[in-house]
Amino acid sequence: MVLRIYKRRPGLEKRFSRTKSVLETDPIFLKKSSRIEAVVFLYFAALMVISLMERAIRKQMDNEFIENLPIPPQKMQTERPTWNNIRYLFRNVYLSLIFVKNRIVKLTLKGFHDIHILVPRLLSVPPSVYFDFAKQ
Repeated sequence: MVLRIYKRRPGLEKRFSRTKSVLETDPIFLKKSSRIEAVVFLYFAALMVISLMERAIRKQMDNEFIENLPIPPQKMQTERPTWNNIRYLFRNVYLSLIFVKNRIVKLTLKGFHDIHILVPRLLSVPPSVYFDFAKQ
């Protein structure tokens, strides 16, 4: 039992090493232990959400027999999308709203392609979420 838990340690350590790389956190100087605990909890919750998103995408890819996705730079095929891949994919998607007197005058959704519909669908997010938001 102890050996099995010990062998899983590198995976757990890899998850927590992502707090600086994936979550792009900076040092935070806190004095109260309650605030330190709160920040650590928020990091943990963010890592949990990221892990669950990665797992959901991979599981749905298996269910739909999708072998790989053209996510990373140069549309190289990836079999196991990571948070960095997903974040990189959506880096050039923009929704621009121009308001005049609390009324939307112009709305533009740029950088949205077929792959941007597929990845959220793998997370059970319908594309209508984007388009309905863009229509508001």
